[in-house]
Amino acid sequence: MVVVATIAFGMGIDKSNVRRIIHYGLPQSLEAYYQEAGRAGRDGKLSDCTLYCNFMRTPTLLPNKRSDEQTRAAYRMLRDCFHYALNTSTCRARILVKYFGEEFGPDGCQMCDVCINGPPEMHDFKEEAVVFMNVLQAQAGQAIEGMDYNSTDCYISGRRNFGAVPDFRTIVSYIREKIPRFAVTDKIWWQGLARILEDMGYIQEAAEIVSNLLQ
Repeated sequence: MVVVATIAFGMGIDKSNVRRIIHYGLPQSLEAYYQEAGRAGRDGKLSDCTLYCNFMRTPTLLPNKRSDEQTRAAYRMLRDCFHYALNTSTCRARILVKYFGEEFGPDGCQMCDVCINGPPEMHDFKEEAVVFMNVLQAQAGQAIEGMDYNSTDCYISGRRNFGAVPDFRTIVSYIREKIPRFAVTDKIWWQGLARILEDMGYIQEAAEIVSNLLQ
């Protein structure tokens, strides 16, 4: 039996032997994803949960009446889902458990796609990281001394005020326009690099700024 349902109807399905749940699009929060995925395997047997999403499209909030603070919080939760889907190196069960303030253990679940497929092949992206960080700082109005790549001036004069929150789309466009070898790179690739740099503590996302969360 296959049931195609909205979130509200799907959450009302009280069957213990659901063997697979397919999410056709990003949930609005990891809390929602955890609850929806929990509809499967309630009889204690193994079940599958598959998430389909289009990384080339910016996730959007479902229509709802929210205050500004509620909107910011909703975007932060949506951002967490986006990062969860982008992850290819950390056990997914560990990410979910850590999100709720607990520790999963050192070995992972050994059942998710990351545990089964293993981490991706290691690559040296130092050059790309330096380029990205230079342009990021330049977008914030901070001139970078002693940094040079292909004799390209990384300071974007007059475009931002000092301390302003950089716009991700503008950063990627600038890199592709000014540095020929990066001209064909996708925005999603740079989003992945930014996520790695964030995990390593080099950058921090301005989650309180709604317009810059996922652009």
